[in-house]
Amino acid sequence: MATRLLKDIQDELLLYAQDGRSDVEFRVAIAADQFGSFARHITHDQKLNPGCRPHGTKESEMDAAGHLLVQMMTLVALRGIDLEKAIGTALINLREKDFQSRESTVMKPGIVASSGATMGIAWVVKDDSRMVFPADDDAFRKYILVASHPEPDARLSKFVGIITDHGGLGCHAAIIARELGIPCIVGTGCATRTIAHGQYLHMSNTGENPSIEIITIAVT
Repeated sequence: MATRLLKDIQDELLLYAQDGRSDVEFRVAIAADQFGSFARHITHDQKLNPGCRPHGTKESEMDAAGHLLVQMMTLVALRGIDLEKAIGTALINLREKDFQSRESTVMKPGIVASSGATMGIAWVVKDDSRMVFPADDDAFRKYILVASHPEPDARLSKFVGIITDHGGLGCHAAIIARELGIPCIVGTGCATRTIAHGQYLHMSNTGENPSIEIITIAVT
């Protein structure tokens, strides 16, 4: 029922978009304007900002929220993104509490984000804000990325495996790994402090109930 409802909403939004401006640039501007309208109710909230002047009513805030949601969903639909899948991905992220730190003093088995088995040399990045990648495309193919919580980057797809300290099934590394079939283990807690840069690793997380092993075979 909910799935059908979302599909109906997406179809209707696309239909109405054809009657007016359906170019994405215009829709971005409209969505941004609607966000500003909704945000004004928050910035003028008497409890959050006691010194501000009153603005609108609860009914007008609901109206602004509705327009914001509709414009955002229209923009998403025009970009060819399935609303159900997009919301589903976001819900996975929330359920897994991807925003929470998984810091640990002992490396945990982690979460299987993408099953498979692979071998390679550990490419350890302890500071994701200054990620340094292998020099050329061919070099990538022998490395397993070991990082804290990498941000989306097309180059993640070139590693033969990914291991992270933080993150859950909805994190960027997990999504990219599943899309491309790259073995991926997330949420180990301290892989970047346990695994040394240059160690040879074997990742194995296959089977109906995958077991996860990180085995140092040799040091290069």
